[in-house]
Amino acid sequence: MSQTSSNGVSRRILLAEDSEDIQRLIAAYLEPTASRLEIAGDGQAALDKFMAGTFDLVLMDSEMPVMDGFAATRGIRAWEAQQGARPAIILAVTGAAIPEEFLELCDGYLMKPIRLGTLVKSIQDLEDQANLKISRGAHGPVARRE
Repeated sequence: MSQTSSNGVSRRILLAEDSEDIQRLIAAYLEPTASRLEIAGDGQAALDKFMAGTFDLVLMDSEMPVMDGFAATRGIRAWEAQQGARPAIILAVTGAAIPEEFLELCDGYLMKPIRLGTLVKSIQDLEDQANLKISRGAHGPVARRE
């Protein structure tokens, strides 16, 4: 994985995941990169961290305590629209079927168990697509499914 996002800037990633095992796995995958990882253990914490920070990418678990990933993603997209902010790339992360309404808010998804190669390729592909859309003046989420 490259040390930076495809636009040459250090990547800031928010991982919204309640499983400590998956938190450690993703952190280990991203450790050799210049990516800065912040972890939220539930959907409400993810929404709060997103609104308080600046993130290029969100890895959003679908099922978490306090607030699920779908509600947190809806909150993120609403906040981005209210702020006039460029939409962050959001990848749904799940071990089960994902409701279509959740996928419509996301740029793609990853199925658990997460493999390093799949994570790297998904991030790079979505960053490339997002940068292409920005250069063409388009906006909104890019649909990508594995």
